[in-house]
Amino acid sequence: MAMIHKFREADLTETFPELNTSPNILVMTDEAHRSQYKLLGANLDKGIPNAAKIGYTGTPIDKTERVFGDYIDKYTMRQSIEDGVTLEIVYEGRTHNAEVPDQAGMDTAFADVFSDYNLQQRLEILGYGSRDAYLEAKPTIEAKAKDMIAHYLTHVYPNGYKGQVVATSREAAVRYKEHIDVALAAAVANLEKSNPRKLDLKQLKAMKTDVIISRDNNDLPRLKAFSDSSKHEASIKSFKMAFGTEEEGLPATWAS
Repeated sequence: MAMIHKFREADLTETFPELNTSPNILVMTDEAHRSQYKLLGANLDKGIPNAAKIGYTGTPIDKTERVFGDYIDKYTMRQSIEDGVTLEIVYEGRTHNAEVPDQAGMDTAFADVFSDYNLQQRLEILGYGSRDAYLEAKPTIEAKAKDMIAHYLTHVYPNGYKGQVVATSREAAVRYKEHIDVALAAAVANLEKSNPRKLDLKQLKAMKTDVIISRDNNDLPRLKAFSDSSKHEASIKSFKMAFGTEEEGLPATWAS
């Protein structure tokens, strides 16, 4: 048994060598959707060029079938759900109004700023980063955060569960925390006036949120504040604990 990283060239003085040309070698690869299609995979093929290969993966990609051949067996998500191994995921669609309030004014400003560019260049600029810009936009995140909190307090929190948000970027993750905190505080203030479901307001007021993101050397302070891996461990431990379970220094965490 070996890791694919055994086939790197870091410790060699020449390109990866041919190791064994026997056709009686069987390579069984776990997580076959990763690390098999670039340099490491090429070195493996070069080292044992005639080996038969079988790949195992729960998330095959286009290259998987091209490299490993036709499927021998499939165990689908539906089969897993029917066997009780996997819980069925329930999706609930949401929409958000992303219309520009002054489209004509925006078009005029764009034409003025990029007047030196030709039509093709302008079209490329319009398409560049537009999806990420929308997903990271503060009005977008603010609206989504309010909807998340309303849904959480209605359908999730009453059952004793916490919540987790997966963001499109590290910047978006930090902004979600900011707006979720504001939305949660506003929701608690409204519940103090009317609380028909008898939610535990003391627990809601004590609820904390945190952000789990990776670190980059050039991070701005607002991102750097949430990239400390030692703090991540405490937050993740807190997140896994049930409401009402406390350890010193570990508040009940809602979102990460």
